[in-house]
Amino acid sequence: MQSGLVYDKRYLDHKTGKHPESPERVKEVVEYLRMKGMLNLLNVIKPRACTMEEALRVHTEVYLQHLKILCETETPLDIDTVVSKESFDVALLAAGGLLSAAESILYGEVDGGVFALVRPPGHHAERNKGMGFCLLNNPAILASFLIEEKHANKVLIVDWDLHHGNGTQEIFYDSPNVLYISTHDPNIYPGTGQIDEMGEGSGEGFNVNIPVPQGSDNDDYIRIFSEIVMPIALQYHPDFVIVSAGFDIHRSDPLGTMRVTQRGFKALASCCVGIASDCCSRRIVFELEGGYNPGALAHSVYAVFEAMDGGMADFYEAIEEVEQKKPDPLAPLMKTLKDKLSPYWDV
Repeated sequence: MQSGLVYDKRYLDHKTGKHPESPERVKEVVEYLRMKGMLNLLNVIKPRACTMEEALRVHTEVYLQHLKILCETETPLDIDTVVSKESFDVALLAAGGLLSAAESILYGEVDGGVFALVRPPGHHAERNKGMGFCLLNNPAILASFLIEEKHANKVLIVDWDLHHGNGTQEIFYDSPNVLYISTHDPNIYPGTGQIDEMGEGSGEGFNVNIPVPQGSDNDDYIRIFSEIVMPIALQYHPDFVIVSAGFDIHRSDPLGTMRVTQRGFKALASCCVGIASDCCSRRIVFELEGGYNPGALAHSVYAVFEAMDGGMADFYEAIEEVEQKKPDPLAPLMKTLKDKLSPYWDV
């Protein structure tokens, strides 16, 4: 199977100065993939820009016009979210990169999944506000595109970033057409993502927050994906899978509080690829969210491509290793999660 990579040098034009979310992040990834010979094996996809009509499915017109002005004047959205003159166009290209990734899958140009190496990231952007380094909500724009264009009726978004995707949650909080599952540190920015935030109205039960204790490692995340994420996802049986792949849970991340390594990312990605293989013919797009140690990021993205090549086998192997280790420090959390989720899902 051939996998795809979405990338464009224009992603470097979102200038952020001395900021964790820097152009160096994606440059390092591309150079490492080239050095490892991976680029020669991938279908490298040039992104198109997201149209204003596509962005308006998720964001308000007032916000988009305001964002455009802020970028033109190089005025930060907040203390953490800086922009340059090119940032609005680059944000449209980032969201469009996910659309191009999905289109390459839908049109049969790739059959092994796609990694969208885009910036700026997206999952913190709400309908009428950008924040947390994010200008447009890239995964939400893709999910809305898939649903509105009748390519999917049910979309799964798995978000393993260190930070809760408050924007993605807000946008789909009342929708059964998107199952949002987030693993995150609940004690840091943005302060959302508690277990009891499960959706509302017809979307109740389709918002799954998994607050992960600080210091959690590969084995902890593998347990969570094995016992919670995978069973729920398979029951939902999505038509398309989107992964908000945040690599700031890496043990070497300067903003991080977790201890995941390259091995862990390969296992998590393998789980997501397995879900997509079982449910929707490997219709899966990974999108770059956080990850602020460029070297660790490059190795971790490479691990995702290894998982895209290997499929579910890597995850099953990791589960067997974890199950042999006792005791399970996450047992109290897992019991709480299963009790809360049992009215909606068989866990």
